[in-house]
Amino acid sequence: MQDRKLITCVLIMLTGVLLSSCNLGATPPPAADAGVIQTQAMQVVNTQFALGQTQTAAAAPPTSLPSFTPLANATRGTGTPLAFTTPLAFTPLTTPIPTIATLAGPPAVSFPVGCNDAQFIGETKPFDNDEVKRDKEFSKAWQFLNVGTCTWDAGYAFVFREELSTPGLRPMIAVRDIKIGLNDYWTEPNHENTFVIKIKPDLVGEYKGVWQMRSKDGNFFGSQVYVLFVVVPPD
Repeated sequence: MQDRKLITCVLIMLTGVLLSSCNLGATPPPAADAGVIQTQAMQVVNTQFALGQTQTAAAAPPTSLPSFTPLANATRGTGTPLAFTTPLAFTPLTTPIPTIATLAGPPAVSFPVGCNDAQFIGETKPFDNDEVKRDKEFSKAWQFLNVGTCTWDAGYAFVFREELSTPGLRPMIAVRDIKIGLNDYWTEPNHENTFVIKIKPDLVGEYKGVWQMRSKDGNFFGSQVYVLFVVVPPD
């Protein structure tokens, strides 16, 4: 038995020697470079990542650009242009007199001319044939209603009608004509305005002065109003 085991071991050894002799003279395989292996692995990972990004971008819906709505009624320059639809609110030409006596009876006669008409509706003292002192100034006011369709704006006036008045009265009138300007109160249709004149009589006697509205084109219109007074010596 021992001889048989010995023979077996010898045969195994001889077999190993023969196998080793078969590879004698062959070039051993090159050892693997760890750096090269790492570089190749990174290239594979990068390639797979890039492919994944491309597929994601292809699957995502396209992003729409923001839309811009043009400004409505855009204009050049800065600031908003002013839009005037009605006359400016100017300071009243005269201060309304609180003691104006409303005209009693039927409306005063007026004389319309085109779109212009002025109706007399009230006045202040002195009334007809009232006495006033010589050399003492007094005021007289008349109130009108614009019963026409045009506004009494710049260029209109409340004027003294000398040809209808007592001769010699003109020099006594301190405030004779009241002209409406750009910075004065404009009287629209169905609105009222009050006009005040001033007189300083210097001669004893009876006087009558007539006034009327005048349009910007020079035409008289509306009610004719007057002041009728008697000048007496001072006390």
